Amino acid sequence: MLSDNPEARHWLLNNRNASAFATNKFQGTANAIAFVDRLYAAGATEVLIDNILDDHAAREGGAYADTLIIHFAADFPSHETLLTICEHAIEGEADGRVDEAAGEIRIWWD
Repeated sequence: MLSDNPEARHWLLNNRNASAFATNKFQGTANAIAFVDRLYAAGATEVLIDNILDDHAAREGGAYADTLIIHFAADFPSHETLLTICEHAIEGEADGRVDEAAGEIRIWWD
């Protein structure tokens, strides 16, 4: 699938920001990578980064983002599992949100 959004695991592994993704939720990049790995293990076909804030690079060593786009095979039963993982990840988070539309799940934290 062609996209302007980078693949999440690759982007996180190559980002020098110690807390490159959704700091309030994950505290550090390593925890965000573990979450992305969990999504792939549950059947995601592609996990992308969205809402990248490049202005963090100068003071934090790398860009920062707070949104994932998760793609899955339309005929694969993992869809419900992925949705459950995402909904669980925002439980108790006043600033978290999960949206599902057009064959993808978007999850983000402010």
